[in-house]
Order: sequence, then C-alpha cells, then structure tokens
Amino acid sequence: MEPNRNLHTLLAAFQGQTHRINALLESMEAKLMPTAMPPWMNPSELSDAGPLVRRE
Repeated sequence: MEPNRNLHTLLAAFQGQTHRINALLESMEAKLMPTAMPPWMNPSELSDAGPLVRRE
C-alpha cells in the first residue's frame, strides 16, 4: 500500500468511518472515545478538569 499524499481525502475517509462506527455502536448505547481516554474516565469527577467541564 502506498502512502496517501492527499490529507484532505484521508481526513474525509477517516471521518466517514468514525461516523459509520458510531452509528453501529449506537444500538449498544456506546460510542468511540477520544484518543487516550480510558473507558472508566469521568471528566466531571476530575478535580483538575479545567474550564471545559461544566460543574452543576
């Protein structure tokens, strides 16, 4: 397999596959998780989660 020289094409293909996988996982109430996010991580319970986590 040759390296892909067109990153725009590669990005579109990757995004399409992630959407497809998430659609398949939806029936199991699951979804792909962001990179390096362990499945037991709950950002709302982190004390140093930063400004991106809204606490109520």
